Amino acid sequence: MIPSSRTPEGEPLQCQICGAASKVDVSKPPSDTVCPSCGAHAWLANRVDTTKSQIRNYIAELSALCRSDLPVNKIGEFLVSGLTQCLAAQGAVLWVDRKRNWWSMRRTLRIAACVGEPESPLVAQEVISTKHEIIRDLSIAGRETLVIGVPITRDNRVVGVIEVVKRTGSVATARNGYVRFISQMADIVSGCSAMSTR
Repeated sequence: MIPSSRTPEGEPLQCQICGAASKVDVSKPPSDTVCPSCGAHAWLANRVDTTKSQIRNYIAELSALCRSDLPVNKIGEFLVSGLTQCLAAQGAVLWVDRKRNWWSMRRTLRIAACVGEPESPLVAQEVISTKHEIIRDLSIAGRETLVIGVPITRDNRVVGVIEVVKRTGSVATARNGYVRFISQMADIVSGCSAMSTR
């Protein structure tokens, strides 16, 4: 059987298994495909290097923004749009703890930044109450999705939650990788002065 990934206007590929040269469509990200001649899984090295470079630049820019005096919604916009691109996600939300009145003991959340259609804050509230990340398969608007919620902690207190929505079907190692990456971004954002002065 010959896979149907060959297209006349695709990316050039020299298969490292069979040696065949062809043009193929690749996934974006992570720039992988299937050789149309032998069916072997293949990566376009230059695209992978470009993706890694883009992710490094995103992290550097986010770190610089967090050292600035920008408000949390501006930093959040950069955070969620970058996470959506880096993880090829359907959407992302930065939830932050809403300012409470002295008589209110209940913690409520507000959206500081969002890409896509946000759902209810139920996952974010659960992340706040458990103080741990959550990975869950949920049905959102009739579609099966993977929802990842990661706490943003400052001074031993959860001050916000990063929530990312992806397609389901990821293997456990990929899911763990998503959580690690989002946790690293949460660590960067937790040092932001905007997270302490809401």
